[in-house]
Amino acid sequence: MDIDLFSESMQRDQDQVFDLMRTRAPVYWSEQVRAWILTRHADYALVLHDPRFTRNQHKHEEYQAPPPGSSPRPIQRLLDDSIVQVEPPRHNRLRKLVSKALTPRAIEAQRPAIQAIIDDCLAEIPRHEPVDLVSGLMARVPIRVVARMLEVTGGAGEALFDRLRRALIPLTFPRPRPEDLDAADEAVLSLEAFLDRVIDERGKQLGDDILSRLIVAEDAGDVLTKGELIALAVAIVTAGVENVSILMTHGVVALMQHPEVRETLREEPELWPNAVWELLRYASAGGYVRRFALQDVTLRGQQIRRGQMLLGAVHGVHRDPEVYVQPHRFDIRRPPGENLMFGKGMHYCIGASLARNELEL
Repeated sequence: MDIDLFSESMQRDQDQVFDLMRTRAPVYWSEQVRAWILTRHADYALVLHDPRFTRNQHKHEEYQAPPPGSSPRPIQRLLDDSIVQVEPPRHNRLRKLVSKALTPRAIEAQRPAIQAIIDDCLAEIPRHEPVDLVSGLMARVPIRVVARMLEVTGGAGEALFDRLRRALIPLTFPRPRPEDLDAADEAVLSLEAFLDRVIDERGKQLGDDILSRLIVAEDAGDVLTKGELIALAVAIVTAGVENVSILMTHGVVALMQHPEVRETLREEPELWPNAVWELLRYASAGGYVRRFALQDVTLRGQQIRRGQMLLGAVHGVHRDPEVYVQPHRFDIRRPPGENLMFGKGMHYCIGASLARNELEL
């Protein structure tokens, strides 16, 4: 079986392709991207939390370290320092400090502000002419929500957030082009310089925003360094803007394609929390999540070598009939089950509840 992951037919018929892969080759080696593609829920869940696998790209057998005396490129440094990439014990330390700022109460307190932002964005959409909903609403809402959380509302911050959002889109593919990496480097450097100034100013006059909470977060005398604060703020932007924008876009498309579901939600708005989980499953973006093997592993009879890359096909995983009855059916009454959209284990997305709030509202 030979699958072209970037073909038009793959984009058009990905449900059928993933069904075929899941049945005939659930752990499929793609020479095209030199990685193992996972399409079964159980396999993806295992790889997400099993200590034999890591997010650390330095463990990739094809990783090329910078020459001695040189620094990694900005986008690589961003990934290396991000809380979503680092491993224990550093990950445990960062997560403990961040959890003191991103408490459930702090996230829940954002709901009125999120609703106001959504209302404002909707009011700005022209009523009697065509509009690009992605740039006009789906990207604008999470950009403003993150700006509000960090208390950097206004032109400069939001423009830089959007620039990074756009630059990161091509990097979701397994092997980005050099020019896309260059654009991401420039976006990262610009945003880091902006956040460096903001953190200096915020340290002199703290508020009740998330950035101020991160500055004062403390655990047994341990605090975040300025470099860690910048990296965390950038991580909040990357996770809270583009990922949420994609989820919102796919969710709206799914609702437009199913008018009967829209009608049900109008009649029974109490179904919205469960509907959000189903939207996350049914309308999950068609990207891939990387992991790297830390040792030789056998998975469904396939010999995965130490250092090889594994790619979880998020869309295919959430269509697994072993987990979901009638997986291709959009059913907002479906029990959530184990939704892996926000990951699993120690790298479970800290901002998951914020993203669900935005989608629900």
